[in-house]
Amino acid sequence: MGHDYVKDPATNNGVNQAFDAAYNYQGPAGFSGAIRDDYVNTTDPPTSELVSRAQRWENTVSAQGEYSPDGGHLFAAADASDMMDKYVSTASDLRQLLDRYTQEFGVKAGWRLSPATRIYAAYHRQVIHYTVHQATPKDNKDHLLDFGVEGRIAPKLTGRIQSGVQFRNYDFAVFNGAANYTVNWMVGTNLTYTPLERTSIDLLLSRSLQESTFVPSQYYVANNVGLSAKHKFPRKLTAMLNTGMEIDQYPGFTPSSGTNNIGGPSGKRRDDLYQIGPGLDYDIQEWLRASASYLYRARFSLFSQQFSYADQLTSVKFSVLF
Repeated sequence: MGHDYVKDPATNNGVNQAFDAAYNYQGPAGFSGAIRDDYVNTTDPPTSELVSRAQRWENTVSAQGEYSPDGGHLFAAADASDMMDKYVSTASDLRQLLDRYTQEFGVKAGWRLSPATRIYAAYHRQVIHYTVHQATPKDNKDHLLDFGVEGRIAPKLTGRIQSGVQFRNYDFAVFNGAANYTVNWMVGTNLTYTPLERTSIDLLLSRSLQESTFVPSQYYVANNVGLSAKHKFPRKLTAMLNTGMEIDQYPGFTPSSGTNNIGGPSGKRRDDLYQIGPGLDYDIQEWLRASASYLYRARFSLFSQQFSYADQLTSVKFSVLF
């Protein structure tokens, strides 16, 4: 899919590519598993803290297995993933700050409340290693402990409600005065409400740690709320509306003068992002779909001169389904 920009086209234009492959296994006695590979090559900013666009590719290989015997209440699962982020055709300092791999593995176990609903607890170990040499490495290791409920939450409401705690330890104190250990409350919730047969409303709630390039913060906490609605008309047309808000909070303090000053006010950086836009899908054939969408996005930052912006994105694409 290509993106053409009116402003600074030489910098912003690009062609995005994505490829997904998966194999699912359903075995006897309640055993199941899956293997996936997800690849994307994009010019979108990899994290919301950036302003300029940079070309990067990301590849994620993941596998999971589950034992959930028919007629039983207990279930157990294990999963693992390896994600590589790499930046191309861009400044070497950005590659140094963001080129990395993220490895995660863990277990999950719970109790089936009903055939369509279950509660669970999960533990994961995460390791982030930067692949380009850094004078002050940002490599870190995490323990993630989550609790949740998934499946049919209520009549016409399906999805997952999850919350937990993330314990992160940095191998080194990355910046002067920055702690190399942090504990944060995390949220990962996706819900779909279907009030009518052809209408659905999706709610996304998340709170997560994101890697940061902004001195003096090794990371920032992204608090995200997304709400989208979709209605399928009787024939081939589907209409959508997407809205969202994200608040990014940085732990490091930036003074109004001195080494870390960037020419703005002093304080801890905070970015507020908002977006809204409609979209249309048209099923030309069972295997061919055309889509068009418009999205308005704006960010308001404490350091407004450097990081605030407004963006309008219009896209048209064709999807081949098989």
